[in-house]
Amino acid sequence: MSTLLHRFPMLRSIVSNFGWRMAERIVAVFFSILVGAWVARYLGPDSFGVLAAALAIVGLISVLPFLGLERILVRELVEKPAEEEGAILGTAAVMTSLASVAGLAITAGVIWSFPATNELRWTTLLIASSLIGTPAMVVRAWFEKELQGDRDAVAGILG
Repeated sequence: MSTLLHRFPMLRSIVSNFGWRMAERIVAVFFSILVGAWVARYLGPDSFGVLAAALAIVGLISVLPFLGLERILVRELVEKPAEEEGAILGTAAVMTSLASVAGLAITAGVIWSFPATNELRWTTLLIASSLIGTPAMVVRAWFEKELQGDRDAVAGILG
């Protein structure tokens, strides 16, 4: 094992980063199941159906703010010189901010163009407002580039 670490000095960082990312996913799935079961029991079938429909609508539209940008952003941060890092991160933050506002507007247009109850409409808009937090993905991409998955994972687990 030590010969591997001497041959590939970044291996320790990569394995550590992978471990933190995996831990974050496991904790997220565990709490999603736990909270989902509790919410379903608390809301009952009708209200939980409204919540599920709102989540489905927002889930379909929520791909827009990400624009497939995270992987491209990490690649650009790795390939470009450090002097360009600020410009790249700033551009990505502006792009995702504009796209998240557009996603919220599209969600509002979609939900008001189809027959739906007011409960579904407002629940959908409330959930869609979480798209405004999409620019935080830029910070996650920077942590990934720096192989500091531990900080990002702890923030994801706690937040």
